[in-house]
Amino acid sequence: LVSFAGLRGAASIVFAIMATVSPPPLENDLFHIVFCIVLLSITFQGTLLPLCAKWLGMTDRNIDVLKTFSDYSEEAELQFIKVKIEAQHPWAGKEIRSVTLPPDTLIVMLLRDGKRLIPSGKTVLLENDFAILSAYRYQDTQQVSLQEYKIAPDSPWIGKTIQEFSPNEDELVIMLIRGNKTILPKGRTKIQDGDILVIHSDHAEALRV
Repeated sequence: LVSFAGLRGAASIVFAIMATVSPPPLENDLFHIVFCIVLLSITFQGTLLPLCAKWLGMTDRNIDVLKTFSDYSEEAELQFIKVKIEAQHPWAGKEIRSVTLPPDTLIVMLLRDGKRLIPSGKTVLLENDFAILSAYRYQDTQQVSLQEYKIAPDSPWIGKTIQEFSPNEDELVIMLIRGNKTILPKGRTKIQDGDILVIHSDHAEALRV
């Protein structure tokens, strides 16, 4: 199987480049020859590799393919959300089976002290845990209109809270970008100079100056 796969990929092209930039002159255009060979190898050997593995008896349909969270989030209508359990969080100190979760959500993993834990109903959520939740992804994202509003140094909103900035029902600050950090704001989050507020609003022209 390894012999059939051959020398495919970028390594062969890199070796050809190293040969062409060396001082001794080459009679043939080595780079383009190797490049064409690699393309032919990818096209034919790469395409036939699964059939070759099957012919050699190196496949097993009874074995599950290992996947990551990203694989399932790309293939299915799922997304994974990370929630930090703070000291005052209503879930702190409770067993998972006694926690009231939003509908159609599930705690699938815990991050605790740098370790990954597979939770059960009896698992107790502790302070500073990160709970990984799975939920259905919202598909109609094209209908969501978001705007950015940057806080200038002379802005009257500096020191004010998100609640004061966005009191209307048809307007919501869903994200705050502060330097290299992305913050999910609460109503009591204070606005600082240089912040970029990401706003979900039905009236683009109504943003204040």
